[in-house]
Amino acid sequence: GGRNQIFVSRDTTYPQQQQQEERKKIRVGYLSPDFTSTHPLAFLMQSIFQYHNRDDFEIYTYSLNRPMSTKNEGEDDEVTAIQKGSDCFKLLPPSELSLLDMAKQIQDDELHILVDLCGYAGTSKA
Repeated sequence: GGRNQIFVSRDTTYPQQQQQEERKKIRVGYLSPDFTSTHPLAFLMQSIFQYHNRDDFEIYTYSLNRPMSTKNEGEDDEVTAIQKGSDCFKLLPPSELSLLDMAKQIQDDELHILVDLCGYAGTSKA
């Protein structure tokens, strides 16, 4: 007959550890024309992004307008706080990009969730 052979795996990764390593972060995007320092939404949202659990989430913010700082150089304003609280901050101004190009850039980020903060006021195209 044959001999019994025992193989010992050198892989010390347990199934639960492997699942956690394979788990990807949930990518959440926030879209707004009001991520400028002159709008109340930016003031209200500026500190929200930093409180997402970065072990589980990646935060993308999309500004549909160019930021306008009203602070002195070196002072943090609302836009700076939004940028610091985001993993990725992108400008997508409709005056410079077509709606299709804007949508393509957002699609390329492969978000799981997109939060529309545009509402129905003003020049919103959402």
